[in-house]
Amino acid sequence: MKEDLVENAELPQIGRARVVRSGDDVTLIAYSAMLACAREAAEQLARDGISAEIIDLRTLAPLDMATIAARSPKHIAP
Repeated sequence: MKEDLVENAELPQIGRARVVRSGDDVTLIAYSAMLACAREAAEQLARDGISAEIIDLRTLAPLDMATIAARSPKHIAP
């Protein structure tokens, strides 16, 4: 896995997840190398008519539970 570095890019905050892709039907939560798998899965789901959101955790400790909780409830049945 390789990505080009952008000059003067802002460094990610430790413990702060980011939403990589917006979606309405399901949320995929990934970390590190699994982000590429989540992107592939989201593309396959899109071909099947399912809109997938992707959250990149970036760090596991501390874990950004606020982002996970804020983005995931839409998928939990009452």
